[in-house]
Amino acid sequence: MKSPKNIFGKIQFSADYNVIALGAYHLDIHSPDHKGLETRQPPTYRIPYRSLLPQGLNNLLVAGRCISADHTAAASTRVIPISAAQGQAAGTAAALATMAGLSTRDLDIAELQYVLRKQGAELDT
Repeated sequence: MKSPKNIFGKIQFSADYNVIALGAYHLDIHSPDHKGLETRQPPTYRIPYRSLLPQGLNNLLVAGRCISADHTAAASTRVIPISAAQGQAAGTAAALATMAGLSTRDLDIAELQYVLRKQGAELDT
């Protein structure tokens, strides 16, 4: 399945905001009507933490194909290396929130970014 149903998050990923992962995977955008394919190489982009937070659900984080992303962004964020970076961020965020007794929505993003960088995540373009 190339065009999954995505959740609607607190924000939809289309620009950088509170970066938790980077991506730059080649885009292969399948038209929603399945009548065409567009390909191109995007510049490196930032994936925001809030794209992992589904609207209306507390303490749930998503990663991979189901993040809140527009059709174009989802064509690149769905691949395994980028999904793995999102999964690392989601797991780290869940651990930090649990240890601090916070909701995942109330997590200090700067602290999450600090820990991700200590783990070797690349967050700077």
